[in-house]
Amino acid sequence: MRILLDQGIPLSLSQILNEHGFQATHTSQVNLQSASDNEIISKAIGKFDAIVTFDSDFHSILARNSISNITIIRLRTQGQKAPEIAKLLVPVLLTHQETITMGSAISVTDRRVSIRRLPII
Repeated sequence: MRILLDQGIPLSLSQILNEHGFQATHTSQVNLQSASDNEIISKAIGKFDAIVTFDSDFHSILARNSISNITIIRLRTQGQKAPEIAKLLVPVLLTHQETITMGSAISVTDRRVSIRRLPII
């Protein structure tokens, strides 16, 4: 699974995810560190299966533009370092692999995972 990590996500998370068998890339590694959310989504479609972000705007962009060919995983936690984020994220990626590759809006907290298939109407 190809994953793009947004600017606010620790760069070191890409290495941890890669060690778990994912193909993770941080926006800073593909010159998108200063890009707008719209530009990140546009550039990611077709190259990545999912974008991982802390930013709530990504789900809104999917809904407003009827985008259905990429998954946005919004982490609704703050102040965690890469290892803690990985403990939260890796099980989601493994459990919901098929859903992620089909396009979804996913919200992840310490207690639950919420999934909406795309497009959001």
